[in-house]
Order: sequence, then structure tokens, then C-alpha cells
Amino acid sequence: MKPGLFHLSNNADMGGAETGIVFLAEEGFYAPFETHIVLLFRGNGRMLSRLPEAYRKRVTILCDVPKMRVWHFPVMCFRLWKLLRRKRPKVMICSLPQANLIGRPLGRICGVKIVNFVHNLHFSKWFYRALLSVTNRLVQGALTDGEATRKLGIKRFSHVPEDRVRIVPLMKLRARTKAQLAYAANSIKGKEAPLQMAVVGRLTKVKNVALAIEMLALLRRQRAAELHVFGDGAELANLQQQAEMLGVAGDVQFHGYVPDWQEKVLKMDIFLQCSRFEGAALSIMEALSLGIAVACTPVGGVLELAQDKNNLLLMTMDDAAANVRKILHYADNRALLADLGREGRKAVLQIYGEKEVTQKLFNAAKMLEKLASDA
Repeated sequence: MKPGLFHLSNNADMGGAETGIVFLAEEGFYAPFETHIVLLFRGNGRMLSRLPEAYRKRVTILCDVPKMRVWHFPVMCFRLWKLLRRKRPKVMICSLPQANLIGRPLGRICGVKIVNFVHNLHFSKWFYRALLSVTNRLVQGALTDGEATRKLGIKRFSHVPEDRVRIVPLMKLRARTKAQLAYAANSIKGKEAPLQMAVVGRLTKVKNVALAIEMLALLRRQRAAELHVFGDGAELANLQQQAEMLGVAGDVQFHGYVPDWQEKVLKMDIFLQCSRFEGAALSIMEALSLGIAVACTPVGGVLELAQDKNNLLLMTMDDAAANVRKILHYADNRALLADLGREGRKAVLQIYGEKEVTQKLFNAAKMLEKLASDA
């Protein structure tokens, strides 16, 4: 009989953690277990249609609401407690702060072994760090989405043996022909063509898209340029207002949530990511795999492979003028952009190539099986 496994996460949005759940289901990571995916609340529900059919029937939403409020916490706690008592899983993976705040104590009360999935190097709210530090000792294993978060996991859960801290990559890069890579298309663009830049992700303050719009306004003083924003979120209205105030509303296109953004980004020149915090930085890794030149802030998984001006361009989080000066050096020389894209793809394949990812997923699944079988 397969050991029971819960994967508890916040909601069914398609952020990094939710994209990871879909990827793990598709890759068969959950196959050795009787797996149940538990979500605190619905959110926008996009993840549900992306899950493989077999797993859609194994999803429980504790509160069927689009946004979580404080008064939903006792309801979610009670329903999770009942579900744990009824299903009696051996192990529960907890992703993201809210899921850990609820899952850790309730899981241990019900005799379930807790595994924290570490997605971020920093918490967006200080009180998450304070509250979770109290329950760190309840964690008996850790999964991390990259080397940077693995080191953090070892430090944060110092009581957990290192062989119970495993990297679980949340993407696997597929092979592409040269014609399918961005640098093949960009190397033949003329000098006079507008510089097309792309931003991908949730429109939140942490993603710092306002910096990209400020950079566009400075670039437009010296050359033709466009910014394409793929994503939605709470900051959309503020970003649209900022573009209007800076006089670049006609040069910024807000495309909303686009599941297949990769195919659209292929035709662009630079992928921008201005985040203040990241975990594995999956969108950056995917962009690198496409062969597009990437300009990003030094956060999360970027630090594992970044070689400034060799395989990507490192930017500051606050100095738009300095970032624009760096980009302008490359903007009129498409061959330099193509070289960045080519070297970036080489670097990311060493981490997210098929062989490397398959081995790490196997090692992590074996760790969970051992944890489930331990008395």
C-alpha cells in the first residue's frame, strides 16, 4: 500500500509554487504515494485546469473563496484537522508561509511528518518570519527549489539532517532547434528596430515592475523601445497610471495572464526581471533557456549561474538610470544580445537539463519515502 502524502499550499493561482505542483504531477513525482493536494482557498483557480486529470480528483479546497481573509483561518484549520484525521497521511509537504503556519502545528497534532518546501529566500512580511521561527522545530524534512534555497533550508532547519534536505527543481528544459531560439531571430534584426523588452510575473510590489517602466521612459529619450508585460495582479492600476505619468503609455502593453508567454517572448530582445526577492526564479530560468538576453536583479536562483555581461546582465533594484546605461551598450548591437542569449542558455541547461532534473526528483522522492516509513 502506498504511503499517504498531502501537499498543502495556499491557493490555485499559477504562481511559482502552484506551477511547481503541476510540474511535479506531470513528472510522476507523486506517483510513489497516495497523494492529496490541499489548498487553503481557491484564488483564481487557474492551476486546477492545468493539473493532469488523475490529480484533479485529488484536490481539496478548504475555503472556496477567491481571497483569504483573517476570519477564514479558523474554518481552514478545522477543515484541515478533519481531513488529516480522516485520510491519515504519513507526510505533509507545506508550501508558502500561510500553509506552513496552519499545516505545521495541525500536522504534528495529528501525527503527520512535516516537510517544508522552501521557495523563497525572504518573507514578504516580517511577521511570517517571526511566527514561523517558533514552529521551525516541528519540521522534519525540507524540499528546496534550488541551491540558494537549499543552503537556507539547512540553516533554518539546523536540527534536520542534511540528507533530509533535497533540491526539487520545478522545471525541466526541453530541447529546441536553433530556429526556435531567440538569439537566432534577434541576430538578424536591424539596428533601427525598436528594442522590445518583456516582463513576466505577478504584478506585485515585490516584482518591482515599476522599475521596468521607469527604465523604458529613460530609454525612449534615446531610442525606440517597447515594454511588454505578461501577468496580472494588484499593482496593475498603479503601473498603468505610472506609464501615463511618464508619457510611455503607448509603449507599454499589458497583456494580462498569458500561459504560453514563452512563444511570445521568443521574438523579443531582452527579458527584464526587476524583483526584490525570488526563490528559484523560474521565469528567468525559462527565459534563459529560450536563448533571449536576460537583464535581472541579483536575487534567488540567479546567483547560482550569473556571470555579469557574459551570460546575462545584472541590474540594480533601484537605479533605473544605471540599468539603462548598461542596456544601451547592447541595444544597438544585436550580435552582443545574441551572444548573451547563447551563453545564458548554456548556463541554465547545466542546472535544469533533463538528466539533472530527473536525478534530483528521484532523490527527493526517495527521501520522502524513507521519511514516511521511519517510525
